[in-house]
Amino acid sequence: MTKIFFVRHGESEGNAKGVLTGRTMPAPLTEKGRVQISELGRDLKGLPFEAIYSSPIERAVQTAEILSDSLGVKFTVDERFTETDFGSLVGRNVHQVYGEDADWYREFYSDSYVKYGVEKFSAIMKRVREGADAVSASHPAGNAIVVSHYHPVKGAVSVALGLDPQIMKGLRIGNGSVSVVSFENGDARLLAFNVMKISRYFTF
Repeated sequence: MTKIFFVRHGESEGNAKGVLTGRTMPAPLTEKGRVQISELGRDLKGLPFEAIYSSPIERAVQTAEILSDSLGVKFTVDERFTETDFGSLVGRNVHQVYGEDADWYREFYSDSYVKYGVEKFSAIMKRVREGADAVSASHPAGNAIVVSHYHPVKGAVSVALGLDPQIMKGLRIGNGSVSVVSFENGDARLLAFNVMKISRYFTF
């Protein structure tokens, strides 16, 4: 059995400003984000991880670098765990988008969604599952970390629970949180969801 620890990157400058940065807009980790991941590294230290895989986006790579240094495990980049393509919404403030189109986020989880050139959630789920299957094949009886983003981590959770994507809308994934999914014989099972330092839930 493979256990994959899906880590959402630490807080980025885009997160702090409420901006949809997508794949193309620079948004490195804030100091707060670096602290979040340093704390996570300390929590995970001593656990037997075989590898770390990361989205190619800067904020994810920075997160992977911190974890790699803390755990003494090398990381590699895997495009399948990249950020959502937000199309023409890149650079927009998420609250302004809600103000102009209150239904956009609900519709995003529908497979018929075509607005703004945004990547479909079903496509995110597909690539994350393909990436997770590859990680599982490489580590059939070990643990690995995957550093990714808000919707790809949701995609992994949706795969594990077999949930209708529409249900995923109400679930939140914190910066620097961990969700653990096991993979065995083609079956996925959720072991932990959105795990963070307990004090962080008071401001989440």
